[in-house]
Amino acid sequence: MRWPAERWSAHPSVIAVSGGADSLALLRLMVIAAGRIEPTPRLIVAHFDHGRRGAESDGDREFVEQTAASLGLESTVERAAPSSWRSARDGFEQRARELRYRFLTDVAQRSGARHVVTAHTADDVAETVLFRLIRGTGIDGLAAIAPFRPLAPDITLVRPLIDVRRDALRRWLVAIDQPWREDSSNRSLDPTRNRIRLELLPLLTDILGRDPTEAIAGLARRAEEGAARLNRLDETILESWQVATSERGCELDRGRLRQASEAERVGGLRALWRRMGWPQRDLTERDWRALGALAGSSERGRLNLPGGISAAAEGERLVLTAPAIGGAGSRESASFDDSADA
Repeated sequence: MRWPAERWSAHPSVIAVSGGADSLALLRLMVIAAGRIEPTPRLIVAHFDHGRRGAESDGDREFVEQTAASLGLESTVERAAPSSWRSARDGFEQRARELRYRFLTDVAQRSGARHVVTAHTADDVAETVLFRLIRGTGIDGLAAIAPFRPLAPDITLVRPLIDVRRDALRRWLVAIDQPWREDSSNRSLDPTRNRIRLELLPLLTDILGRDPTEAIAGLARRAEEGAARLNRLDETILESWQVATSERGCELDRGRLRQASEAERVGGLRALWRRMGWPQRDLTERDWRALGALAGSSERGRLNLPGGISAAAEGERLVLTAPAIGGAGSRESASFDDSADA
């Protein structure tokens, strides 16, 4: 794993376990690493039951609880209430992510954990990069899934298997005689991500004569390094634009924005989204360019952007505002991940 035990053993860690192969491999590897440390670190198995697959979901939950018990670990599970899906404005996948990360954050806060650990792999990185390329993205999007990111105050989301291939984990589980559960919904071609996994990547392998996953994941790592450098520059640019900031938004100086290039405007606006904790998941390159054009013009105008953010340009001010706390673009919803979960 990318994450040495010495970096996390002083505090409890919450391990997200769905029952699938990737999360079972993560769990077993964390147990092995913890067993080499004295005193043994506290590991908490967390399983979120979406309650959407009937008996199969029940079987996943029971399997995870039994596996945790067999390893001498405590476990906590939560089942989504049927009413949870009524507010799924952005579709099941997005709502499922929100509920899952809210649950994981709650478990970490209740247990005093400093880390929430998930089983994202290099395959997840490649799928995410392709998904974002198809939708339209910049260098931040190519960076795909970060190995570490803040989840809540004093809680970090960690993906220690981000450089490991999914097939390698499955071979290891077979070798140690560790069973896992298969999620039947992963075979559905309805979600775009599943079609990328089941159809596009095999097609690219056939066309190229080799599996492109590691090359795509390598691109993501290089993009991550480049994005970090650009982000520091974008933060500096943003500092010169800001006129006023509040809990829900800010005002920018359009006169200074007009002096910037299109690339600088878009970069600075992305830095603003990061600083405010606003969700970027559904913003395409077209959205960013439209916002950059509005910011850099002298005309009045208004944009309603994904995530519930509004941009109003009047005179020499660009006013950006998020919905009230708990709304679609609030800090609460921004804390959820923008990628597939293991």
